[in-house]
Amino acid sequence: MKNKKLFAIMFAVLITLLFLPIVQGCFNIFHFEPLQGAYVKTSKPALTFDNYANGKYQANLEKYVAENHGFRQPIIRLYNQYLWDFYKKTYAANDVVYGKDGWLFFNKNIEVYYGTYQHKHFKSNYAAKSAYDIRIRTMNKLRHVLKDFDIEFLAYISPDKCYVFPEFVPEREHDTTTIDACAYFVDSFKKLDFPCIEMTEMFCRFRDTMRFEPFTPAGAHWNFSCVYAADSLFRFIESLKGINLADINISNYRRYDKAMEKQNQGDFDMEWMLNLSREFNHSKYELYGADVTIHSDSTCTKPSVLFIGNSFFWRFKDFINFDEVFDYPRLWYYNKTARNLSDWSKKDCNQVDFLSEIFKSDYIVTFCGDTQLFEMSFGFAGKALVALCIPDDIYEEKIKYLCEKYNYSRDKATDIIINNPEVFQELKGDGIPTIRNERALEKARAIRQSRIEQNNN
Repeated sequence: MKNKKLFAIMFAVLITLLFLPIVQGCFNIFHFEPLQGAYVKTSKPALTFDNYANGKYQANLEKYVAENHGFRQPIIRLYNQYLWDFYKKTYAANDVVYGKDGWLFFNKNIEVYYGTYQHKHFKSNYAAKSAYDIRIRTMNKLRHVLKDFDIEFLAYISPDKCYVFPEFVPEREHDTTTIDACAYFVDSFKKLDFPCIEMTEMFCRFRDTMRFEPFTPAGAHWNFSCVYAADSLFRFIESLKGINLADINISNYRRYDKAMEKQNQGDFDMEWMLNLSREFNHSKYELYGADVTIHSDSTCTKPSVLFIGNSFFWRFKDFINFDEVFDYPRLWYYNKTARNLSDWSKKDCNQVDFLSEIFKSDYIVTFCGDTQLFEMSFGFAGKALVALCIPDDIYEEKIKYLCEKYNYSRDKATDIIINNPEVFQELKGDGIPTIRNERALEKARAIRQSRIEQNNN
């Protein structure tokens, strides 16, 4: 009798374990934190005779069930925790590397630090230098063309955590034969008098003067330190046209507690990417936040600004109200998603009036990290230079030529032109192009007149 009761209990437990994931998947009885990161969601496959016969239905159904069973999140987190605890590895974020004293770094940034990153994108120093030079020449030409319309074009390079905290970078072999891309860009910009701020140098200078580290051990991006970087950027913008922008005031510093950690999860973004079941201990390094207010007076102006760049902008947005500093502030994230910083609305960059957005700007600021310098401005500079300078008929002739000679699609030919505007004879060399697109000039005149009328009203 006792054995029968034990058997019944064990059978009931087994059945519960077998069906509980299905029940959880259908009714979501238990709440689990969603997994971090982006992935392509698998759609539920349709059962057809062909799909079943060739095995596609079974394979897709297995993948769909694996992604949608009731306890997927805790199981993945538990497995990731096991990998991390014993091997300091994870399949959730293969690019995250465990450094000294528990600091996390992206592998690509470590490769930049040790001079090996160049090998991923270029076969030789000559190929790398050629690509860098085209990017630099394109940006410099665009800057001088935009100045004809009283628009300033400038750049900043976001700080690299490895250079700011070299004592925590894991040991690797150093390749000294490759080009230091950041140094090459900065030196080239200085020679051309192209306005640029290199943030790594600044962070290395004032790291020891701050009451907290400008990066957290578990973060990929700057923390509250971004406010100081924004202030430096605003002051730099002022210097280009001799204007006064509103001032950033910082007060009431507060050390992080658990609530502030939850409010500032962006400070620990690499940790969240690991999707572990247990949080890191953040108490070893003191973290602070503060109140940020914007002060302006009658001497301040509010220019229109367009930012084009990467995810380092997100923390700017968390702390600073850009509407109080700029008129019509926008962010083109990787030159793909256009966001209005006033209401955070977004649309695809291909859906905006490209020339209008340029001419509505007093300043255009492009930024990236040192792993992205070879694609700095993410295609904006090339596209803008061509749109402002090359007449439509010449542009269409070049598109037709590339498509017919190399059997390119129109999209492929467009990408070729954007990445290297020097395919046009009119844009080759170091000189500033004098040719202009008449349609762009008409657009500029119309927008300038509209802005004058708005100011008069």
